[in-house]
Amino acid sequence: MKTSRVISVNLCQQFKLPNKAFTAALLLTLLATTLLSFACSPQMKAESENSEKRPQRIVSLTPSTTEILDGVGAFPRVVAVSDYCKYPSGVERLPRVGGWQNTNIERIIALRPDLVVFTDAQTPFVKNRFDALGIRTVAVKSRTLDDALAAISEIGRATGNNQQAQKLLNETRAQLEDVRTGTQNLPRPRVLCVVDRAPGTL
Repeated sequence: MKTSRVISVNLCQQFKLPNKAFTAALLLTLLATTLLSFACSPQMKAESENSEKRPQRIVSLTPSTTEILDGVGAFPRVVAVSDYCKYPSGVERLPRVGGWQNTNIERIIALRPDLVVFTDAQTPFVKNRFDALGIRTVAVKSRTLDDALAAISEIGRATGNNQQAQKLLNETRAQLEDVRTGTQNLPRPRVLCVVDRAPGTL
């Protein structure tokens, strides 16, 4: 404060300004500049870090994660998908890297991914191997409807597509609400959904 006082006095003498008025103006200017730097720096830093960490070569190991990547706007950066991915349009041109339990790790390494996305059901088969190679992964839960909604947010964050992810979430929740409203008075039969089975096991 003593140094600032000396500077302000010298400047006042040089420009022949009233000392008190100049000191007040100087302090207000310094305060405004300091507050502005505190307000802007975190945002600028966050944007810079987000840009630096934004993955450019993504591998998706399940159909659901591939469709979420498309929904949040990250599909153009996908370089490979699982054997079972059929959507969105354009997926047929991408390299295939296996299924749940037969993922072709060597082929994935050759594609130089900076992010591999899969569901938690695949974690025991692939996560440790990718971790050992220093490849970033995102494993999303996939057991409930809430898990599916959370997966949209998680993949949006991981790819740097937060705004698109939030838009997709809003649209999905609105569609779910339409379904609930339209079916709330309908009979509710008990349903069995068989995803996969071996011959003679049902």
